[in-house]
Amino acid sequence: MAIVRLTYKLNPGQNYIDLARGMSITERRLIHQKQVFTIMGGMVVDDATNTKLKLSTAPNNFYTRNAVTRGFRAWKASRAKALEAAGDSAQDIVAKYSDFKVYLDAGITASTYLNPFTAGSDELDGGDWTYSKIIPEQGAERLLHIVGNTHSSSKYCLALGWLETRKKLLKDPSMPDLNADGTEDVEVDFISTMFQDTQEDANRLDRIEATNDDQPFPLTKLMTTQETYSTTEPRNLQLQFIHHAQVNEVQTSVPGFQALCGLIRADVEGGTNPILIIDVETKGWNF
Repeated sequence: MAIVRLTYKLNPGQNYIDLARGMSITERRLIHQKQVFTIMGGMVVDDATNTKLKLSTAPNNFYTRNAVTRGFRAWKASRAKALEAAGDSAQDIVAKYSDFKVYLDAGITASTYLNPFTAGSDELDGGDWTYSKIIPEQGAERLLHIVGNTHSSSKYCLALGWLETRKKLLKDPSMPDLNADGTEDVEVDFISTMFQDTQEDANRLDRIEATNDDQPFPLTKLMTTQETYSTTEPRNLQLQFIHHAQVNEVQTSVPGFQALCGLIRADVEGGTNPILIIDVETKGWNF
């Protein structure tokens, strides 16, 4: 069992962490996001009193895993249809590091997610890490997020979509109409209706070809080489422990937990950029 230690500098308010993204940078290889990641433990260090920190993940239940898998299969089906239309040229289109990636909730963008830091308090550079979109036969493409209670014109909530398309009861095969508009939700569900009509596949082919065609780490920098990231920590050593002995000596242990798709939200109230250090098992389990 291999463990990697990741260090994040948190800001007041909401902070988002994608462990697959962070480990792809530090391990210099693609870490697939569609896994359940195990955090063995960690600690939070801050030089201020009365800091409040809350770490949240998507529930690691069968329905959230099924919801993500449903989105994954729809993403694969969309790509497969476009590649089939491309014929013999399809093998040259798929990006080398193409991978399925989703957001935790609807209120964030890719730039909101934090990258790990070095021991010299310098943020590591990220590579090509573009979150997945599904292009339907009709309508606009959408990003995907796991939790939430609503869809939008540009984002699709996987957990809500899963709920909207489940049968109510075994003895009652009717489908739900959660918004009570008289139409079963499955009839207008984004994923369920994505192949209703034929449309030019150029947009999907462009997305398949252009998304994640570069490596998910910087080519010219290593976190352990001199004079690349840090001047205050010349060897760019990975931070293992910090202690504010001359300030308030505020230090809190973080218990182990699991994170679906490696997505974590850290809510910080008070403090001055707390440091979060977590130990993550490099090999998650697929679902």
